[in-house]
Amino acid sequence: MACLTAALCASLITAIPGFDRFHPIDEDILLLVRQIVAPRDTVPDASPVAVVAITPETFTAPGLSGIPRILWTDQMAKVQAKVLEAGATVFAWDVILQNSAAKSMTGILGGRVDLDAGAERALRRLDRDLLIGMKTYGRDQGRVVLGYADLAQGPVLPHQGLRQMIGRGSALHSVNAYVDPDGIVRGVPLVAPTADGTEHVFFALEVARRHSGLDHAWSPPDGFEFGGRRVPVLAESGSGTNMLVNFDPSPGAVPSFTFHDILACDDAEYLRRAFEGRAVLFGFVTDLEDRKLMSNRFVRHADFDGAPVACDGSPAPVAAIARNTESGVYLHAQAVRNLLDGDAVARPGTGIRLTAAFALALAAAGVAAFRRPPVALAATVGLIAFYGVIAGAVFADGTILPLTDPGAAALLALGGMIGFRFVTADQERRQVRNTFSQYLDRKVIEAMIDAGDVPELGGESRELSCFFSDIEAFSSISEKMGPPELVAFLNEYFKVIGRAIESHGGIIERVSGRCRLFRFRGAGAR
Repeated sequence: MACLTAALCASLITAIPGFDRFHPIDEDILLLVRQIVAPRDTVPDASPVAVVAITPETFTAPGLSGIPRILWTDQMAKVQAKVLEAGATVFAWDVILQNSAAKSMTGILGGRVDLDAGAERALRRLDRDLLIGMKTYGRDQGRVVLGYADLAQGPVLPHQGLRQMIGRGSALHSVNAYVDPDGIVRGVPLVAPTADGTEHVFFALEVARRHSGLDHAWSPPDGFEFGGRRVPVLAESGSGTNMLVNFDPSPGAVPSFTFHDILACDDAEYLRRAFEGRAVLFGFVTDLEDRKLMSNRFVRHADFDGAPVACDGSPAPVAAIARNTESGVYLHAQAVRNLLDGDAVARPGTGIRLTAAFALALAAAGVAAFRRPPVALAATVGLIAFYGVIAGAVFADGTILPLTDPGAAALLALGGMIGFRFVTADQERRQVRNTFSQYLDRKVIEAMIDAGDVPELGGESRELSCFFSDIEAFSSISEKMGPPELVAFLNEYFKVIGRAIESHGGIIERVSGRCRLFRFRGAGAR
């Protein structure tokens, strides 16, 4: 009964308001455990998504070195065209060009030099190829998606020229992430209601739609389907629905290519192998820009680890260190994969959490009821670790089992049972120890307690082997010694013979002067 009560109280404590702030970390730990006990057998060539990234090496690459990034519009147009002409289904921009190259240069030069008509026309031509590409591949073919960011101070939008050429809002989608209260990014929004009664489709969902040709169905608050398949989501009242991203942290899970390598590549076969049939996301993979702590923060590898070789045959530019932050473009790439593969994850409900917490707490309380506290603590920690391994293996199929609630409940139940035993169940043991400690050897007392025997009045008869020890000619010896020498002599004698007796299971009954009485065989409690 005590075990049941401890387990029930412990599991209910984990259900109190405020404890749920620890729930999101379950996904972070499970990703690590899954990677250890049941890593995914990832085949990069089978990925429906790829990334073209601006990396630190891009800024020093031939054709780009020394050119301000705001003037890369012609190069961006060429890369977009190469990727789409190679057979990519969609080219999605996680790069936001707030100002056109022409406007930026006009602002820089306009106040310093007088621009004639020819110079102004030359500046306007800086954006021409990119604008034509947006119209051709975006408005006409529907194969370009532009991202924008919703910030507290207002939206950060691509410049007006891009929005006009691509068809204004039809291909403009928010790249915002879903951030948990602890500040960790663990998902992406999918849809949200708008002021005019329609719904806004977010970046990852729109890319998946353009790639697959499938549509979605949203039944607020938490009914969501993509391509007729249910997608587990987190519903937020009045603000749409979000999907937890099931990261695949294996190196090369999302094939990645550098912007400058694709810009310089003229190998049509290489481009076809790299992009044909894939949704391609374009973004930054740099040291600082657009990096966030995400649910894969405990399982990290260096940027471009596992990436394909470059077009010219050189190895991928693997970063020197593995950071615990992730580039935003990979968050959206993984989300697109989850939608296409149908392997998004859902957090367990309250019922599952309480059941798991009660089961682990009951096991911990049972161990604490019959074992000493150090043994019970070690067994409980081992039980929690074993449960974590099982949860990690189950997570391989996308099922999240709670970790924080069962672990906390087990430790709480352990502490409760140890306290209960100290206050009530161990009271008799303490009484026996206190009563007989002045009369009996410690080993006899512990044997009685372990056997559950309490001595009865009148005593009992038992066959024993006794050994009486004395020192021959002790009187004459003592007459020749002073008091300090005699005490030292006796102490050494008692230490030597006492160690021998106790090592053979004997008990020192009493010391009378220089004599000792020892008991062997059957001296302890039955």
